[in-house]
Amino acid sequence: MTSPPPFVVFIDFDGVTHPLRDRSPKRLDDPLMGVEWFCPDNVGQVNRLLRNLNSVGVISSAWRLDFPWSAFQRYFNGRLVGQTPELSGWHRLAECQLFLTQRGWESASWVAIDDKPTLYSPDATLIIPDYRRGLVAADVDAFLNRARHPSRIVHPIPQVN
Repeated sequence: MTSPPPFVVFIDFDGVTHPLRDRSPKRLDDPLMGVEWFCPDNVGQVNRLLRNLNSVGVISSAWRLDFPWSAFQRYFNGRLVGQTPELSGWHRLAECQLFLTQRGWESASWVAIDDKPTLYSPDATLIIPDYRRGLVAADVDAFLNRARHPSRIVHPIPQVN
């Protein structure tokens, strides 16, 4: 067990690193990777958040079920440390909580970037981008402004019953 990082960012892909599409790639060498998926502007904002928070990233996207998390390191400058476990019921908060518990990081500050807030409890710390555009500078700026006031950030993750 290692000590918790300064911050943990749980990262969804569809609607975050690129606008939501009606299909996903079947292979990681798809020629549209970096164009239609993992758009440079959106991924750049995720990386800006990771840098500003001195944080690690954890894949919470359903893509983790089809591809190994390590395949995405190139997009996130080596800041990824894993992926959330798969639990039935698609309650991402519980998956985030289990990841933190498995690492002994229950006291870590965290945020999830996800376009589907219904996968979390109402008091979860979220950045909710517009799924039609993905994560943009205004989304990151608003969160970083909140992060300057620690009382506005959830510590630790709330319990799920």
